[in-house]
Amino acid sequence: CHRPDSARFRTAPSIRTGKTCLMERGYWRIAKALLALYVVAILYIQLESSSEVSPSETIHDVMATRVDHAKRSRALPRAAGPSHGICRGTINRTTKDDRYDGGLAFIHIPKAGGTSLRTFFRNLARHCGFLSHTEENPFWKDLSATSRSLVQVYGGSNHIGYHDLLQNWPGNHTNKAFFTQLRHPWRRMESYYWYVKGLGKLHHLHNETQKNNLTEWIADKKDGDMISYFATRKFSSFDGRSPKCCYNRTDLDEAKEVLQSKFAVVGIVEKPELTVDVLRCRVNWIRRAMQSNALLSEIPHFNKSPMQHELKNVSEKEVKRMFPLDMELYEYANDLLDKQHEHCMKLGLMK
Repeated sequence: CHRPDSARFRTAPSIRTGKTCLMERGYWRIAKALLALYVVAILYIQLESSSEVSPSETIHDVMATRVDHAKRSRALPRAAGPSHGICRGTINRTTKDDRYDGGLAFIHIPKAGGTSLRTFFRNLARHCGFLSHTEENPFWKDLSATSRSLVQVYGGSNHIGYHDLLQNWPGNHTNKAFFTQLRHPWRRMESYYWYVKGLGKLHHLHNETQKNNLTEWIADKKDGDMISYFATRKFSSFDGRSPKCCYNRTDLDEAKEVLQSKFAVVGIVEKPELTVDVLRCRVNWIRRAMQSNALLSEIPHFNKSPMQHELKNVSEKEVKRMFPLDMELYEYANDLLDKQHEHCMKLGLMK
């Protein structure tokens, strides 16, 4: 307030006091501090989002900023920068896991731990310097073909099935580890019901949960929902919101073959530690990343059903009656994971 007549500091026709000057100086200091914090925040967002794909990318700006990614701050404690040499070191020829050193693709089945796994794979991709797409927005189909072809770690966004992903992911992906995770059919639908009910009108299935209780809602669901992510035949649109209907044993057998021959690891929600251990064993770059930073082996728990109640007891016989195909696929996936675990034990890569 050294220039009381200046238009910059003129407050009113009334007489200016020493108290007014002190207040103005305080406001000016606060404004400068807020501006500095804003600049730091922008720089942080640009740094943290440099490995995600943007909807307007071209081959020249594929590493551009994704502000949405930083807004959803869900990551585990991060490793100290990309560690390309650590993740892509000498290949262990005994396990022949060099097949999967090109990245990873996650087929995300709804309400099967996928949101947590997206964060898990995003952190691994960042640590190893892989270009990834792990967020729901922008939609995978909205990215340019060039941008999609450059993605090395697809994190399961938009719940795209195996065959749909291959059709919309230009390039050769035989060097990527395909991964998915299945959940007990009843528990999955139970979690889905409370998730929808908790979100209220924000979810497109809200009206169904208002009209029906848990048992009625689950009984109205069609068998084969998990199969739909691996079978060739489709009864749903690209966004996955149309009802999936009428899968049969032929589709089940096809889904089993895809899981057995095309996927490096098939995880189980009810076996989280075993799933991570087999991933570490089967995928070389993931093992190396976890060896360099133990925090990367932890899977956080996100997107938990906001109104999850006590689990309802139901017999396996009843579940098999309601969801015979999905239940058989779930049991098959359980067996696959156990066999992969045994194989890793024989190689000495697991305790």
